[in-house]
Amino acid sequence: KCALSYALRADGRDAAAAPTDGACADASVEVAGLGDAGDARFVKAEGALQNHIRVTKLQNGFVALGGVARVGAALPLFGNGVLDLAMPDRFYLGGPLRLRAFERCGVGARSPRARGAPLLAGDATALPAVGGALLWAASL
Repeated sequence: KCALSYALRADGRDAAAAPTDGACADASVEVAGLGDAGDARFVKAEGALQNHIRVTKLQNGFVALGGVARVGAALPLFGNGVLDLAMPDRFYLGGPLRLRAFERCGVGARSPRARGAPLLAGDATALPAVGGALLWAASL
């Protein structure tokens, strides 16, 4: 794959790891398939907004509330109507910073396993998520 990408972040949070006040906005665009290099041909855009507020002060700290919203889409390049995204180029959910209690990229539809094929992690539930071309997620 040969791709060109651009990312932009506006961050006004008080801390990047565990924010308690402020907002952050992220946007990224990736264009794959310019010229004849590579076999991928798509445009992929993703954006995220998060806001954090301190609700009340306590004797030994405070209570804070935070919310996050993410959206994304991948479209065929030059409108040829065929979108064939490789697994690493798809959108996924899951992981400690995205959706707790799920493995990283572990949420969503699963690809059926061929009869007799070995299991990936020795467990029938360990088939990988197949990802998708659209993403929307929100959390508090």
